[in-house]
Amino acid sequence: MINKIKEILNKITVGKVFIAGLLMLPMTLLFPESIICEYVSALGSAITFMTISSKFALFFIWFLHLTFLMSMRGTTERAEKYISDLKSEHLKSGKEIFLGRSK
Repeated sequence: MINKIKEILNKITVGKVFIAGLLMLPMTLLFPESIICEYVSALGSAITFMTISSKFALFFIWFLHLTFLMSMRGTTERAEKYISDLKSEHLKSGKEIFLGRSK
């Protein structure tokens, strides 16, 4: 019995979990009065977010950093200016490293 469960679990891939999460998302649109469908939709969005973030972890770390930064700084303009300053510092340090190695 345990081996049968292990075989079934081994057949589940990340793609199948992602598709299942996407299929759960429109449940509240189909049945707006059902509280169970709201929970299923929330579960679907959590599963979808989890699978995407596990595949593109660096992008989501950057995205969470950006949203945290915007909430802490207060305005989008200041956050965009801060990020552009970070990019310019990163490019400048990259040029220094590259030029330092080529000497």
